[in-house]
Amino acid sequence: AHNHKYFLGFLMSLLGLCIVILLATVQYWQFECWSNLGDGYRAESYFLAAATCDPWVMWITANTGLHSIWVSVLLGCQLYQIMVLGMTTNERMNAGRYEHFKQGNPFHRGALQNLADFCNLSFCGIKAKPSSDWLHSFDAKQCVEKLPLLTAKDNYQYV
Repeated sequence: AHNHKYFLGFLMSLLGLCIVILLATVQYWQFECWSNLGDGYRAESYFLAAATCDPWVMWITANTGLHSIWVSVLLGCQLYQIMVLGMTTNERMNAGRYEHFKQGNPFHRGALQNLADFCNLSFCGIKAKPSSDWLHSFDAKQCVEKLPLLTAKDNYQYV
């Protein structure tokens, strides 16, 4: 537990690495493959020159480009859930099962405040709330852990 911020750090590091690799491959192509081309060539000439010059670098670039797309989408979704929704992926998927999410999210305090709380940092006049273990400090009328996961209407069997 408490590894969500490290996962976001991993995603940011991986996205940074993908950007560095993409910039390095373009720089490699400029010096090794595109130096013979003149100014009058179109984009497909540059692409063809890069693909024929070193196919392995082209493969690395394509692979890195695809990885950077899904990593940036995953990072964007995680930041959206933390800042805008104020919940984790697990809480979002299971929100219908918990009574305290029926009237909205009781933990949402605004996008910047949620980010400050998540990172445990104070910035721009926003103070991070002291770290709390909500499993032991949140007062619910009924213990959430003892609520049934399936309601009475779900009387069919799961395979």
